[in-house]
Amino acid sequence: MFYMLLNDLDERSAFIASMREADIMTPFHYASLHTAEAGKKYGRFVGSMTHTNQLSDRLVRLPVYFNVKNDQDRIISCALKILSQS
Repeated sequence: MFYMLLNDLDERSAFIASMREADIMTPFHYASLHTAEAGKKYGRFVGSMTHTNQLSDRLVRLPVYFNVKNDQDRIISCALKILSQS
């Protein structure tokens, strides 16, 4: 699996929207464990989760599917173009 860390939630949202316009899905489904239902119910943590929350807001996963290598050049080119415009 390949992922990217963007600067903040706004940049991640804009990146995902731009990739979607190019028919490339880049999900962000990695929520911090302490924010998940099971984490809230069973988890314990001490201190601030500031860094964890910030990283979760910045993380975007690049596409993974059978034969993604056939599309990898297009995915990379599109991502680089979007990032160069921000």
